[in-house]
Amino acid sequence: MDLFVFYPPSSVLICKPCGYAVRPISLYTHIRVHHLHDARDAATNLLAKYLCERYQPANLSTTKLPTPPATNPPIPELRLYRGYQCTRCSFVLRSEGKEAKASMGKHFNIHRLVPRKPGRQAKIAGISATDSEPMFTKVYCQRFFASGAQSSFFTVNVPDPVQELVKSRPRGHADIFRALIDEQLKAGNDEQDA
Repeated sequence: MDLFVFYPPSSVLICKPCGYAVRPISLYTHIRVHHLHDARDAATNLLAKYLCERYQPANLSTTKLPTPPATNPPIPELRLYRGYQCTRCSFVLRSEGKEAKASMGKHFNIHRLVPRKPGRQAKIAGISATDSEPMFTKVYCQRFFASGAQSSFFTVNVPDPVQELVKSRPRGHADIFRALIDEQLKAGNDEQDA
């Protein structure tokens, strides 16, 4: 059964059908609940133990996972989302309706806080004319874990032709990767022709 793939740069096991990484401590439960409902406990435990011994995923209680650079393409096994990134820091938020823009606005206020005087509340400063760029930009993002510690979104680079494809079909991950492959094949053919 080909359920998991190991992503070495961040040392995580990604569950392919679920589209997110699974913590080593939750591996047995994840396999049992989501994939091998009818399997015996011994078989599930053996699979979880084998995966942990073979790949040695990062212990998240002692390790801070490195996030991929924003210039990297999407990790094929992880779900791809549209999102917003703060223009002042690396905070990324998945865009879902009107709440996402409001949440990003609340986040942006931390960049505008004026240090408080003793005994008084902090105040939010106005935006100066020299600092009037947008609060956030639209990005494509992914995350390793669905919830909990170290489940923050990170930005990924989706090439322009692929972005147009995603806009026309936002749920087609196969189409995104097909477009990426077609783009690479075209570049290879162009190089051969030259």
